[in-house]
Amino acid sequence: MLIPVQTGGNKTSLLLVHGMFGVLPWRRGRALAEFLGPDQPLYGIEAPGFDGSRKPRTKVPEAANEYLTEVRRAGLRAPFIVVGVCGGAIMALQLAQNLAVAAQYAGEPPPVPLLILIDPPGLPGLQIKPDELSAAAAELLRDRVSSWFVDAHQRLEEVPFDINDPRQLAIATEVGATVEWSISTYYPTPYTARVEVLAIEPMAQLVNRPHWPWRQVLAGPWKLGTLQCQHQEIFTTHAAEVFRWLKVRLDELRPPPPESPTDKRPAA
Repeated sequence: MLIPVQTGGNKTSLLLVHGMFGVLPWRRGRALAEFLGPDQPLYGIEAPGFDGSRKPRTKVPEAANEYLTEVRRAGLRAPFIVVGVCGGAIMALQLAQNLAVAAQYAGEPPPVPLLILIDPPGLPGLQIKPDELSAAAAELLRDRVSSWFVDAHQRLEEVPFDINDPRQLAIATEVGATVEWSISTYYPTPYTARVEVLAIEPMAQLVNRPHWPWRQVLAGPWKLGTLQCQHQEIFTTHAAEVFRWLKVRLDELRPPPPESPTDKRPAA
């Protein structure tokens, strides 16, 4: 589901992809939009199904293609800056891949000048099919997702369901478990466009190891920044640092202002 956070502005639209359990962190999105200013369009992408009307896709490429359809239906046009946090980094990467393939077929310029991944997860050594999850493991996964929703409710402040309604929590748990399983068992294909990664120290070391999976996926130009904090502190105690880092990357994409006539005058 495409959620408009801030629609005004003339800068390149920013697409903020949901996290590991499919939820878009509204407070984080609004705070980022406020920090970047009113000229920065920002849209969030949340997994469908929290209202019980349907189930999310079980495969990352299919989910990303559905999100691409939502973007087109809303009349948004490339270029886009795509941002993914934690497990959402996998979905953000795949959305950028799908955007690039669609643009290539249409004979259009590259649609994603920058993909931003904030503390992405480790990648699996191989893909695991959804039907390979045992009943016991599936129940453990649901318990973990349900507990996460309950524990994270105060921190997120807003979730797309009533946390106190057992039926709605059960539906959200199924959605979250489906999204997590699809993300955590998917191995992305190599991505050749520009990527900026910001990660806590342990994850930064994994991303930067030459023969580990992320170095095979990040096949184009990429840079790595490091955060000295815990994962859960990224958007709490270190939120200001992360927002400043994001703004610098966005500002780097913008061409310098044209020279004025006085700038072109030869020196005396």
